[in-house]
Amino acid sequence: MAQQETKVLPTPVDWDELYPGRFIKASEFKGKQVTLRITAVRIEELIGDKGPQIKGVISFHKTEKQWAINRTNGECVKAMFGSKVQAWVGKRVTLFPALHDGEPCIRVWGSPDIKEDFDVLVSLPRKRPFKMTMHRVGPAAGAAVQKAPPVQAPPPEREPGADDEEGLPPATGSSELSLAPDEPFDPEASRALDLALVEDSN
Repeated sequence: MAQQETKVLPTPVDWDELYPGRFIKASEFKGKQVTLRITAVRIEELIGDKGPQIKGVISFHKTEKQWAINRTNGECVKAMFGSKVQAWVGKRVTLFPALHDGEPCIRVWGSPDIKEDFDVLVSLPRKRPFKMTMHRVGPAAGAAVQKAPPVQAPPPEREPGADDEEGLPPATGSSELSLAPDEPFDPEASRALDLALVEDSN
């Protein structure tokens, strides 16, 4: 009987790599922005800290990892691509790791598919509205990424339904984000997540 070969896995660097799951985590971005092309937008019932919750789940090209999108990130994507969520399919979204209350979380930086930078006023239930800036990413996705700036804001009240079953942190009351200098993409930076920068294709 032939001996089964042992699959070689990368050496973990971050705590979250010890417990890989279905959904992307901020720590897996290795401090980098990542641009991904949306392939599907669905809703699912996920089990979180508060029990079953209906949440939006976004799938991407070139990775099996999915994104359980909270309200703050959903407002940003809607501002870029409109309220008809199936029209988001085929669009590219640039995500980056930020901090909320000292914990890593995922935020929307912008997209190569918007014409220019613009501000989004995010209004959530029982929270003071706050501003986030969506950035025009270019000249083409995959050419370069910008190093994510550190983001730490005073912790707001927790957004209802903000946590998904993989423990993504709730929304942050982040103020306007500013651009950081360009930095060449390091393929090793996203090895654990198996995310590839999306090529600028039709």
